[in-house]
Amino acid sequence: MQRKLLCSVVAAGFAEADTDRHRRWVRSLSGAIRHLAKGAYLNFLDAADEPRLHETYPDSTYRRLVEVKRQYDPTNLFHRNLNIRPT
Repeated sequence: MQRKLLCSVVAAGFAEADTDRHRRWVRSLSGAIRHLAKGAYLNFLDAADEPRLHETYPDSTYRRLVEVKRQYDPTNLFHRNLNIRPT
């Protein structure tokens, strides 16, 4: 099935003191519509979304990336991004 809708939930333009409240709202709304989603768009994820990283790649691509990481960065030195772990 081809998906025909891309939805990104964003809160912007608020005072820094309100960050946590807005972050909770975004996560709450995202969670409420999550069951309608399949996959994820890499550029819309942040570090808190790392468990969803696998959803951005087809299984075969993700497995290949894990193998590359295992071969070239087995100690996970380069981890300050949306990290594919070498495990």
